[in-house]
Amino acid sequence: MTASLADLSLRASVARLRSREITPAELLDACLARIEATEDLGAFVAVDREGARRQAERPQPAPLHGVPIAIKDLVDVAGLPTRGGTHALDRAPAADADAAVVAGLRARGAIPLGKTATHELGAGVTTPAVRNPRLPDATAGGSSGGSAAAVAAGAVPLALGTDTAGSVRIPAACCGICGLIGRNRGLPTAGVLPNSTSFDTLGVLVREPGDLELAWHALAGVAPVERQLSTALVLGERALGRVAESELAAAAAAVERLALPVREIPCEPLRDWAPLRAIVIDDESLRAHRAAGLYPVRDPRHAIGPEIASAHAAAERRSAAEVDAARARLAAAGAALHAELVDGAVLVLPALTIAPPPRDRPDREVIGRLSRLVAPMNIAGLAAAVIPIDGVGVQLAARDEDTVLAAVARLSA
Repeated sequence: MTASLADLSLRASVARLRSREITPAELLDACLARIEATEDLGAFVAVDREGARRQAERPQPAPLHGVPIAIKDLVDVAGLPTRGGTHALDRAPAADADAAVVAGLRARGAIPLGKTATHELGAGVTTPAVRNPRLPDATAGGSSGGSAAAVAAGAVPLALGTDTAGSVRIPAACCGICGLIGRNRGLPTAGVLPNSTSFDTLGVLVREPGDLELAWHALAGVAPVERQLSTALVLGERALGRVAESELAAAAAAVERLALPVREIPCEPLRDWAPLRAIVIDDESLRAHRAAGLYPVRDPRHAIGPEIASAHAAAERRSAAEVDAARARLAAAGAALHAELVDGAVLVLPALTIAPPPRDRPDREVIGRLSRLVAPMNIAGLAAAVIPIDGVGVQLAARDEDTVLAAVARLSA
């Protein structure tokens, strides 16, 4: 593929826009051309060419001055429908207003270019309709697979995703790019389709580790805070469970490059968190979809897919006592992990337990292997990033986003 302005990183795009070496319209045209050239990836479900062009004609001096961005199709963008990858929302009208986070990004100079594909209602770890630009035969990951593929392909330098149990970090690892999520409830979720109110959070996807700081602080609308790193924390084999050697080696390389004192911390086996997490997420997802009128739906042409409907049916059969017990056990496990991350400590572990699996592997066959190491960060209320180390996704987690970004900066220095 011929090099173009679309290949610029987020930081390089901003620098050249600010210096007026390029115009927002020129960068937008390059991104639109790349979207057309990579249409077979299935990354986008809607592109607002005219709306983006109008905004590019009147850019404002701001942190993301004139930068085209992509938005996961669980998040409202004014003038575009939010259909969430489900037939239940096939008839959804265009949103009247931006979601709060999109409005903030627009106010900080970003140009929402289009909506990206998601696993149905954000309820999976793959995005079946999306191809992986880096590994064509492998899954792009999910549920923010469209956002990850758009960034990896150079269609946009920044994309917004949502993450309940790894939905930003899994596709970042699969597509060989970088993703960062904030702590639960750290950003406004008005205008975002909910999945699990306890664990839902928002995040950014970019191509280079050095882009994460700019992307995150533009999303959050806050200034960077300098953090000093104190310790690299690791989990033992019992906590991690079986993990491929390639994934373990990349995490070990990251620990070595951080050059910090290393401490192994106690943690319940992460595989034991999964069934408890499923109970809580299924209960909250059922409640959210009922409240939104998405379930039950009598017309099969406009109904939630069978996987989610089956999970809802199972959730309906569970007692409140079973859900409460699962919630309490998860809360205790998450609090214990959170307590280990004292100020300046960063937890380093693989992002995935295996290399990205084949694209045709059903979500139910890989969900545990792709989410085991990332989902606990949502439960513990941690900020977390995934960046490639020697071509393999490594996860960094801490009590706050700036500590994670300090670790990212040290690794990419």
